[in-house]
Amino acid sequence: MSKQVPLILGIDPGPTISGWCLLRGTKYLCGDQSYNHEVFRALSVVHGNAFQDVDVIGIEWMENYGQVVGQSIFKTCAWVGRYEAAVGFYDNAAKVKRVQRSHVKLHLCRTARAKDVNVRHALVGLWGDDMKSVKGTKNKKGPLYGIKEHVWSALAVAVTVRDLGAENAPPLIGEETIGDGMKMWEQLI
Repeated sequence: MSKQVPLILGIDPGPTISGWCLLRGTKYLCGDQSYNHEVFRALSVVHGNAFQDVDVIGIEWMENYGQVVGQSIFKTCAWVGRYEAAVGFYDNAAKVKRVQRSHVKLHLCRTARAKDVNVRHALVGLWGDDMKSVKGTKNKKGPLYGIKEHVWSALAVAVTVRDLGAENAPPLIGEETIGDGMKMWEQLI
């Protein structure tokens, strides 16, 4: 019996709008940009979890660049926490992978100094020769037809999780201690 190719949901979170996409193996299935509350509802177990068949959820995670950050970064972090809570992160921790942007850049472009345009170029190279043939037209759709803006970043996260394997995705610093923290919490209550 062969193992089914996992269905991966990639999310590029933002302070009000998040890009998302579904990827199975090398097939981009769909993606869009949606208001965060809509993504939350789609992930939420309480609201029926539209993404219940997803095997792995890759969420881009912020990292420290040693610079001052604004409110939009904190709002984005809060939404990542809401998304994790919506899918029951502590019950399904293996299903949710936080992926730092530098890991995406290193994986796809072999340098952490890559820019968004370099990441898009690397993604195009995985599906074809040039942007025009990969995106296609309304009459002759390419394999990545309809991708725009934040969906490119969501696809980059999904491809990174796919290629590294969910079990090999780099852990968030401190992620390995979540289990210990939960044990301590359980002892307190």
